[in-house]
Amino acid sequence: MHALRYALLAALLFAPTSPTPSPPLSATTIILDVDETLYHSPGLTRSLVDSIHAFSRAVSPAADPDALHREHGSTILGLSRLPCPPPAPGEPALLPSFYAGPSSPYSELPYHLLLPPLASRPSRPSGSNATGYSPSPPPPARLLRALAEHPLYDVHLASNSPLPHVLRVLGHLQLSSLARPDKIHCPSPSNNYTTKGEASFYAKLPRSPAAHLFDDSPSNFPPALEALPSLRPHLVAPSSPLSSLLPAALLNSSFAPSPSLYLRAKNAVDERAISRPLLSLFASRLPPSPAIADVGAGRLLMLELLLPLLPPNASYHAFESNAALLPEMRAVLAGLGFSPEAGDAREFTSTDWDVTVKLHLADYRHGAVPPPDAVVGCSFADLFPSPASLVSELLSSFKLGSRRSLLYFPLTFAGVTSCEPLAPRDGLVPSDAAAFRAYSAALEKQGHSMDVLALERAVAEAGGELVGREETPWDISRAGDPYMWSCMLHFLGTSCLLPLLEEGLDASGWLRRLEEKSSLYAFNRDLLWEFGASPEPPTPPAPRGVVFKGPREVALEPLPRSSPPAPRHVSIATSHSLVSSGTELKMFRGDFSTDAPLDSTLETFEAPPSYPFPYGYSSVGVVTAVGDGVPDHYLGRVAFSFSPHASHVSAPLSAVHLVPPGVSPLAATFLPAIETALSLVHDAQVKPGERVGVVGQGLIGLLVTAVLKKTTGARVTAVEMLRERQAMAIHLGADEVVGLGSGGVRGMDLDAAIDVTGVGAGLQTAIDATGKGGRVVIGSLFGEGEIGLRLGVDFHRSKKTLVVSQVSEIGEGMGGRWTKERRFGLCWELLRGLDVERLVDLRVGPEECQGVYERLDRGKSVCALFDW
Repeated sequence: MHALRYALLAALLFAPTSPTPSPPLSATTIILDVDETLYHSPGLTRSLVDSIHAFSRAVSPAADPDALHREHGSTILGLSRLPCPPPAPGEPALLPSFYAGPSSPYSELPYHLLLPPLASRPSRPSGSNATGYSPSPPPPARLLRALAEHPLYDVHLASNSPLPHVLRVLGHLQLSSLARPDKIHCPSPSNNYTTKGEASFYAKLPRSPAAHLFDDSPSNFPPALEALPSLRPHLVAPSSPLSSLLPAALLNSSFAPSPSLYLRAKNAVDERAISRPLLSLFASRLPPSPAIADVGAGRLLMLELLLPLLPPNASYHAFESNAALLPEMRAVLAGLGFSPEAGDAREFTSTDWDVTVKLHLADYRHGAVPPPDAVVGCSFADLFPSPASLVSELLSSFKLGSRRSLLYFPLTFAGVTSCEPLAPRDGLVPSDAAAFRAYSAALEKQGHSMDVLALERAVAEAGGELVGREETPWDISRAGDPYMWSCMLHFLGTSCLLPLLEEGLDASGWLRRLEEKSSLYAFNRDLLWEFGASPEPPTPPAPRGVVFKGPREVALEPLPRSSPPAPRHVSIATSHSLVSSGTELKMFRGDFSTDAPLDSTLETFEAPPSYPFPYGYSSVGVVTAVGDGVPDHYLGRVAFSFSPHASHVSAPLSAVHLVPPGVSPLAATFLPAIETALSLVHDAQVKPGERVGVVGQGLIGLLVTAVLKKTTGARVTAVEMLRERQAMAIHLGADEVVGLGSGGVRGMDLDAAIDVTGVGAGLQTAIDATGKGGRVVIGSLFGEGEIGLRLGVDFHRSKKTLVVSQVSEIGEGMGGRWTKERRFGLCWELLRGLDVERLVDLRVGPEECQGVYERLDRGKSVCALFDW
């Protein structure tokens, strides 16, 4: 009778479940206990224990249920081995009555007390996690659901509780994906009510060479190991819950970072990365006797770096919410020659330094200090989900802006992590690019800000003037930074595990491959703002512009005062102009033809160039005057023009576009660049699902990568040798990123490749990486010199198509349906949706033009902008 009830219940509950596929032979077996392992609910557990005790006392009043559980791993197994009187006629035997009878302890349990496994995370860091970084473990329910569907894992449930109880628990935990007939192992009539305290219980479990058992009862481990010798047991306890044990087992790592050791290792990396010129600039702008507030002091690295630079009689307020760091902070101060003041163990002075240090073991919002002259936060701003809220809190707490003050945020994470060398996807092991992008997304979900540009905007909106910005990447060496290396692998593995598993990818395989790398990089930015500076009364600036005077020589020179605009022309006061790191570098190097116009379709470039000449074509500003034939609504509007770099330009209406709502003036400077990228994508005629390579990740290459991912549904491989550009390609969505000289490029078998390197080796790479019958789009201007290509018998037989792309005209492959106006319309839409401003890594005044072009020429920058 009881066997029939089990069969009917199983048939009803398992009917909707699709057939369970057999796992591959190499699958890792995960065996999970249920009660107090799969869930932790004190209320349900107490009710179940009380019910089992009541049942036990009814069967054997002298028995000690807890002692039976400790000895046998199961109270009912212990009861069954005690001498008990036989059941009365008509009454069920002991085991059937325990598991399914009307007096079963499982008959009426408060399953509603099971809480959802997803716990809400605080919106801001707090306590011991505020100083360093402690990634949240993946929610167990989501992780188990991902494992249940994953081809590399075989999940089984092993419980001493009956099947109906297990099914009810799974339902309340929203884990019915684990409710599969051959994956749940419980005492039942079919196995003579065998429990986990007996080796025979594990007879039907797979003999996997890689198997893990998670259980809260250590007495169950010996029989399990007797049946499955390769099993790895994991004891679940309040101090080691399944949520931490399971990820560690999946990643084959038991490493747990010590906050103190992590901060020491991190400080060593920080010290190498922090920009010394910006540090000196900060110190030089401090007033006499300054008060400084360090809002994430940690082990006082910033104090240590600033001490030699601070003006006399400085006061340094170090805020640290992690009280456990107090001994380390005191030790650091002692090493710097500081000692505590009499009667105040948290105020320190020194005979060597004219600085008073005050330790505040509190969140900076709760520290009562007079408004400081400067606020410092190293590796701090990205810990907060909303840059705007952070800036608002700083303004409120420290009265920034009420007087002249500085805000200095060194090592603000820019949202991209990378390694060297980057590897493509290999079977189920994801590409490094995809895994690092998953890491950034996981950090964002955990409450970190990945958008350093949003922070810059928030401070600007609050009245802060950006006076210094430097790219300051972490360079973490496996050999030179062993503890930090282990910490980073732990952070990456813990954060990427769930998103990669949910995509069906091999997270542990990726981490094993990552362990063999030589270096890890995290891209940061040092930022310095000034508030409350008293600006001098503005005077109209004299017109000036950048002039190309000769090969590798540019200068900012005065221009004549502009006259009223000619008919169908407008006058524009420029705010920003973007430097083209392709065409403009050709002009800078002198690699251009003096016989042909630069662009015959634009009035501004109809004449062939000859030194000296102005150049540039990505200018944005405000329309200050209009000529005859120009609608009045142009006046006062923000407009883009295809004009040279100059503070004031007069442009024909044909070269002017009013900037639409939703596009910032800075983003609008990207109009020609995004048009070029879109033109290249159109000429490549990419179809959804195709594999497309973009060779070269300069400004245009990065935008091509972004447009491909935004519009085509293609799988994009970015080919680039410079790690900063590789990182941006990861951020923009490249599915794979590989080095230009990597051996795997030649055999990629791409459907199409777009070359935007401007060098022959790049075009050769694009040709070699494209498969038979594929398309190669030549997007570079190679200048007047010759380039060497290998076009031997393999190329001759490949039936590849080479397409020359030029943005000035609509490509023939567009079927006559597209016009320049239609393409510009799509460009504005793309500029609304793509975060192009993050590509700007060099933003200066035009007086630094010579250095800008030299930096671009050396490949030290990808996107430069002049602020006028």
